[in-house]
Amino acid sequence: MAVHRINFKSNILEMPVDVNVITPTPKRHQNPEDYYTSEKKYPVLWLLHGGGGDHNDWLNYTNIIRYAEDKGFIVVCPNGLDSDFAPQPQFAGNYDFPEFFFHELMPFIYCYFPAGKEPENNFMSGPSMGGSGTLLLAMMHPEKFGAIAPLSCSLRNSPFLQDYQEYTGGEFRALAMKNRQMFPTEWADPSEGISIKELNAICKYPTIKEYLNSYDNTGSRYLETYSRLPKMYYTCGTKDPCYPKGLEFEKLTHKLGVENAFFEYVPGYAHEWSFWDLAIQKAMDFFAR
Repeated sequence: MAVHRINFKSNILEMPVDVNVITPTPKRHQNPEDYYTSEKKYPVLWLLHGGGGDHNDWLNYTNIIRYAEDKGFIVVCPNGLDSDFAPQPQFAGNYDFPEFFFHELMPFIYCYFPAGKEPENNFMSGPSMGGSGTLLLAMMHPEKFGAIAPLSCSLRNSPFLQDYQEYTGGEFRALAMKNRQMFPTEWADPSEGISIKELNAICKYPTIKEYLNSYDNTGSRYLETYSRLPKMYYTCGTKDPCYPKGLEFEKLTHKLGVENAFFEYVPGYAHEWSFWDLAIQKAMDFFAR
């Protein structure tokens, strides 16, 4: 395998972006010229990182290079900062990762690498924030992917916001900052209440109602898009704080009659790279079926 460490100027994000790309190379018995001049296309795994991480995490903490070689995948690891892989209109010159992903990064990869464009050749996965990002991006464009594998994450549901729909983002932020323990957190320390990052995700919208109707609120969007989503493999460790949320997610799919969503919970693992190294192997096997 070859690892390409790319830095290019994004016109959409108006800033340089780092991307790691893993591509196949010829085996010892293969003729290099024939290999590189062939028109063969490879399946692509769009592999997102978790919160507080970057495009190097999968290379640093897992054996993804070996797995890509064994299973014949191109793997693309973009740096999405700590953006939730969602639009962040109040950051820089309007940091819109989905716009960049679908309309700049995908065409870039298809142009410069032997990557198959067909939905059946495109897959997405990621842990934690990357798992939520996988769900968000797949909901935006389900027709782009053959399968997805969100790891150790949950649908975002904020029922406590229903009573504040008419608040502006600024009004709700001011209220919550007086005492963040007034509102529950979905994934941070429960004793501290709603986190600053959660507030940022909610209050970037002009009103709370607009947040509730956005793709950031993946719980409600799932109810609208589940019938169009590609097949999904969800996995989580039983010691992970996301485990109860995963069970809720699975229960929801059963209630909705979803037939292409598969759940697996692995005993003994927490929110950790040792689990995600195991999980991505299972995800890639799932994609290859």
